Amino acid sequence: MIFTDLFSNAELERDADDEKIKVAYRRLAKFYHPDVYDGRGTLEEGETAETRFIKIQAAYELLMDDEKRKHYDTDNRVNPMKASQAWMEWIMKKRKAFDQ
Repeated sequence: MIFTDLFSNAELERDADDEKIKVAYRRLAKFYHPDVYDGRGTLEEGETAETRFIKIQAAYELLMDDEKRKHYDTDNRVNPMKASQAWMEWIMKKRKAFDQ
């Protein structure tokens, strides 16, 4: 499964509150952190722990920002492909920032 949906990326239900988001973020960030990842988790073909970690961080940042989450939820209901594309662009932006 390719993570194009930020809720699936963070292993969350769509109605998750801030506390559930924080708990999921901490668990996943600790597990997939590039410095400690031990290969036990499932990664997409060609994906690295660093890439997964960036996706987890991006999902957390977007979900914890009420305005960004509102826009994402609206876009996802109206046009899921647009939301998916915006999510992938957000990840690429985070990847570039992480690499610097």
